[in-house]
Amino acid sequence: MTKNKIGVMVFLTTFFLLFAHLSRADDLAPLVDRMRTGQAELSGMNSQLESLTGQNERDLKERTAYYENFGQMETRKKALIATFRTDADRRLKSANDMVEDWNRQCAKDRVGELSKTAFDACAARRGQIEPTVSGIRQGVKRDADEYFKKNIVPIIDIQKRQAQAMDVIGARMKERFKVWEALKARSDALKAELMRIRTALVDACKTATTIESLKHCHSVGWDGARRDLPPLTNIAPPSRVTPNR
Repeated sequence: MTKNKIGVMVFLTTFFLLFAHLSRADDLAPLVDRMRTGQAELSGMNSQLESLTGQNERDLKERTAYYENFGQMETRKKALIATFRTDADRRLKSANDMVEDWNRQCAKDRVGELSKTAFDACAARRGQIEPTVSGIRQGVKRDADEYFKKNIVPIIDIQKRQAQAMDVIGARMKERFKVWEALKARSDALKAELMRIRTALVDACKTATTIESLKHCHSVGWDGARRDLPPLTNIAPPSRVTPNR
C-alpha cells in the first residue's frame, strides 16, 4: 500500500472519529444550555422565595405585636371593670341590705300576721326605702354607663382596630404562603430536572475528548467535569494529520 493511500485512510479515520465526537458534543449543547438557563431560573426562584419568607416574617412580627398589645389591653380592660365593679357591688349591697331588712320585718303582711300598727309602720318605711334603693341603683347604672363610655369603650375600639389589622395581616400571610408553596414546588421540580441534567453531563464528560465537548463540560458552574482535564487553552486537537513524506 502506498504512502498516499495510507495517508488518506488515516485522514478518513480521523475525520469519522472527530465527527462522532462532534456529534456527541452537539448532544451536550442543549443540556448545557438548559443547565445554564435552569440555574438562572433557580436563582430567581430562590430570591423570590427568600423575599416571600422575609415579608411573612415581618408580617408575623407585626401581627405578634398587635396580638401582645391586644392581650395587654384586655388585661387593662378587665382590671378597670373589676375596679368599678368593687365599688358598684358595695353600693348595691347597701341597697339590697335595706330591701332584705324590710322583707325580714314586713314579709308577714302577705299572710296577714302583722298587726295594723306594724303593717302601717312597714308601709311608711317602705315609702322611705324605695326612693333610696331606687336612687342607689339608678346611680350605679348611670355611673356604670359613664365609666364604660369613658374607660372601656376606647379600649374596645382599639381592640377592634387591632383585630381587623391582625385579620388583614393573617389573610395576607396566608395568600403569600400559597404563592410560596407553588413557587417552592416549581423550584423543587427544577432542582430535580437540573440534577438529572447534571448526572447526564457528568456521565458524558467522563469520556469527553474533543475541544467542543470539553468546552461544554467547562462552560457551566457545576462540578461534574473530570478533575484531570487540562485547561481549554492547553487542549490539543484529538488527532493530528501529518503530511506524507
